[in-house]
Amino acid sequence: MPAVVGIFPMKTPEDRERFSDLDYAYIGARYDRHYSISREDLEILARSVRELVDDAGFLHNHG
Repeated sequence: MPAVVGIFPMKTPEDRERFSDLDYAYIGARYDRHYSISREDLEILARSVRELVDDAGFLHNHG
């Protein structure tokens, strides 16, 4: 069974800032004309989101 907890690490200030960016991304990207995210942070978050989607699919199919 996948370990959904831990997909988004919160060990460092950078980890917490990236998660905060992800939390704001939907609204920011749609409504904040000054919203931006670095390519590095986007790539790191994209890997975590892909892992979350994969784990959610597994749980849906095998839960």
